[in-house]
Amino acid sequence: MRLRIGPAIKGLVEHGENVTFGEVIVNLSDKVVVTKIGGNNIQTRQVQWLEQIEHAKRSGAKIFLDYTDHHLGFESSMSDFYRNVLCMVDVVVTSSRMMKQNLAKYYSGKIELVEDAIECLPQTIKPVNKPITFLWFGHASNIEYLISFIKLGFRAGDQIRLIILSNQVGLEYFSKVKLISEAEIQIQLAIWSQEAMVHASKLADACIIPINNADLKKNGASSNRLITALALGLPVAAGALDSYKDFKKYYVDIDSEEFRSLIQDPAMFHDQVKLAQLDVVPKYSIRNLSSKWVELLA
Repeated sequence: MRLRIGPAIKGLVEHGENVTFGEVIVNLSDKVVVTKIGGNNIQTRQVQWLEQIEHAKRSGAKIFLDYTDHHLGFESSMSDFYRNVLCMVDVVVTSSRMMKQNLAKYYSGKIELVEDAIECLPQTIKPVNKPITFLWFGHASNIEYLISFIKLGFRAGDQIRLIILSNQVGLEYFSKVKLISEAEIQIQLAIWSQEAMVHASKLADACIIPINNADLKKNGASSNRLITALALGLPVAAGALDSYKDFKKYYVDIDSEEFRSLIQDPAMFHDQVKLAQLDVVPKYSIRNLSSKWVELLA
């Protein structure tokens, strides 16, 4: 809602379109945008959604599907819904090139790319403090990559403070894991919110985004976390996600020796962040992404 359909609705309303939203398709809709269905009460809700979409399709509506999680590449509670809905879809929208490639194995129709918007305004880059404080933020589904990185990514002699922002499920899972690391790490956990993320960025010196490109559930992820971290004014160490490739000059490869330089002095990478805030971050504003949705849907 926040990163995709929210900006779409905002742009369409400002463009003068008549927009309704929710789990009921209003009769005589010209276009229907199907967003994330979610797993709650899925057996009942997917039947209701599919019936409504089929009725709208028969009535002449053009059907758009926003596909940002690769439920066709692995079995989930929502896989059946996506298998069934694709035969009614006119256009699929994804948030990354890799997701387009993943989906193309299952869908031969038109696929468009609209990136995720970022929610925060560019923040001022601050001086570095000691101990070096890293920020990690993400959904519970990304916590496993963070845990693996803590075990192997830091070395003996590293003195690190780590702020972790996630949802309740993610924090509970993290808290139950026995962490092993040769480094000396202070860890602070908090529930993610937009306000908490901006506040944490003012305490942090850099951001880490470890990933696993081999995981089909995540290799099609958007560039949102990377662009957001740069907007927050933080040097970033990240994995080589496909959607990050265009921005490689703005961040450090978390699996390279250059990451050691970031640990020693994040200020060495402040110029990367300044450049990203000039050249990249504005392109992902809600206003710009709203315009892309309007161009696609209006």
